[in-house]
Amino acid sequence: MRFWSRELRDESGSALVEFALAMPLFLLFYMGGVELTRFILINQKLEKTTSTVADVVAQANSIVTQDLVDLLSASQNLMDPYSFGSNGRIIITSVVQSAAPPALPVVRWQYCGGGTLSATSRIGAVNASASLPTGFTLTLGDDIIIAETFYNYVPIFGNQIVGARSLYKVAYYRPRLGALSGYVSSCP
Repeated sequence: MRFWSRELRDESGSALVEFALAMPLFLLFYMGGVELTRFILINQKLEKTTSTVADVVAQANSIVTQDLVDLLSASQNLMDPYSFGSNGRIIITSVVQSAAPPALPVVRWQYCGGGTLSATSRIGAVNASASLPTGFTLTLGDDIIIAETFYNYVPIFGNQIVGARSLYKVAYYRPRLGALSGYVSSCP
């Protein structure tokens, strides 16, 4: 009887039991924090990359393929430590209002790169009418540079916390020094 009485009063293993019960919850909080932070960082980096690419192209006096290759290669540094690889792609589009409104603006040229993700521009195809946001108007002769970034977000710890999803960012800039009209499209 004394043995059982002493054993029932013994609390030496209670901390270990409490730790064992709380550990899965702590692990869930840790994984959730890591995944949520990663998701937010990738979103912010995509926004910055998209805006920077459109801004740099819009600042150019003229543009050639090698300029765009170099720019999209450098955009990988903006995404560091996350890379586009097979999960991302950037599409740069030039849209012009070549006929007086109510005629729709037309996609003049496009360039794709930055990753190997299969993505199609939401703005439109070359020589087709451009699909711009409601209320976004151009006057005759206006040109606009649009950068679109597509990224497939793949979570580290499974889909329970932040699920896999396709992210899309877009930025619009007016060319500052010229219409950038001499470029020929290269978007497979």
